[in-house]
Amino acid sequence: LARAWNAAERVKALKMAIQCSKLLADTQTPQFYPPMFVLVTEILDTFGRLVFERIKDKGLTASGQKKKKVEDFGPEDVTDEATETCRNWFYKVASIRELLPRLYMECAILRCHQFLTGYDDFPNVLERLARMVRGLGDPLVACYARAYLVRCGVAVHPTLKTYLRVLSTDQMGGLAQLQDAHWKAKIASHSLDTRSFTELMTPSISYIT
Repeated sequence: LARAWNAAERVKALKMAIQCSKLLADTQTPQFYPPMFVLVTEILDTFGRLVFERIKDKGLTASGQKKKKVEDFGPEDVTDEATETCRNWFYKVASIRELLPRLYMECAILRCHQFLTGYDDFPNVLERLARMVRGLGDPLVACYARAYLVRCGVAVHPTLKTYLRVLSTDQMGGLAQLQDAHWKAKIASHSLDTRSFTELMTPSISYIT
């Protein structure tokens, strides 16, 4: 991904990041899901940083040129061209048809909202993303998607709590879902019991709670 990006093949890099995020829909081997999550999200984090720096490179205003920390940048710090580049990245992500990669990709470039609205829109954006997770039917997939959203959300706005309450409530519902006969049978098909399956979710639950 980094090689494609450095070769100015932005579309190729975007497609690679999307394909990586789609891997997180695969729960055929639940035991390998946690390490796969770590590997995939590291790639997505890299992609997010590359997009952020790309927008900065498109043009900084006089005030933006004085800033060094990523959390200090706002709409007034980038040129009109950079703002348009930022919007285009969000349009590209919004056009992804499948929910899971669209959710992960928007989380990956979450900080780029600073270039459009500063910190003002983060409460609405994070709550919208939190509610989007409800569209994921697999409790394991949904649990880790919530964890990544929290990780990205805390990085950009550590004091915001509203969306965390949504995620926490939904997480309790996801755990209750494991008691359904359908999910008990599915878990058993992987040679696991409910307790073992829940333990696979523990690393992600620690983010949310």
